[in-house]
Amino acid sequence: MHLFVFLLCFVVFIYAIVMLVKSGWSFFKAQRAGENPTRTKITMYALMMFFASCIGVYSAAQDAPNHATKQQTAQEEQHPVLTPEKDMEQIAQKSASGASFKHLEIAPANGKYALIVMLDSTGGLTDKSMLDAWKRTAKEEIKNLYNSPEGKDISNVTVQIYEDFTNQATGKKTNAVAFNVSMKAETAANIDWSNYGSIDILKAADNFHMHPAVKKIANKK
Repeated sequence: MHLFVFLLCFVVFIYAIVMLVKSGWSFFKAQRAGENPTRTKITMYALMMFFASCIGVYSAAQDAPNHATKQQTAQEEQHPVLTPEKDMEQIAQKSASGASFKHLEIAPANGKYALIVMLDSTGGLTDKSMLDAWKRTAKEEIKNLYNSPEGKDISNVTVQIYEDFTNQATGKKTNAVAFNVSMKAETAANIDWSNYGSIDILKAADNFHMHPAVKKIANKK
């Protein structure tokens, strides 16, 4: 389509140049002969307007694909096409109420997905209240992911919460996993999530691990 418009405008351009030269020559001869060149003027003006219109048509044809592409891009930005992986990431982000979302690692496993939700602690681990917040966050992540439309494609969910620890001997700080909870799809399917408040996520989980420093706080009376 663009090539056709280009060739058409090119032909018209050549024709317009020839006619402009011809009309200009006629206009020059008419002036020298003392005749009225009104008809020649009209012809020249008409050809100039026609030539300008062809340029406008060609420019519009060139701009049309760009406009369509920009419009499509704008629509995609307003309504992004979500993949199952992107949906899972959004769920994990929204469920991180007691921690800061860090990353969602998604690994294929026997035709399904094994997820690792990585979160950062939002405050220093000083007492059991922070540990309780982590438990709530882990339970919320696991529940929301398994009960989402993508839940049928998930084989395992692991929630890891990272915290900064200081080595008392060297004073060196490291960011390590402080709290790790893992639950398989089979286990999640046997839990009555409607009875959410009474679920002890640490007892219900298939695997659970705490950093030694966190264990000390958890064991405090």
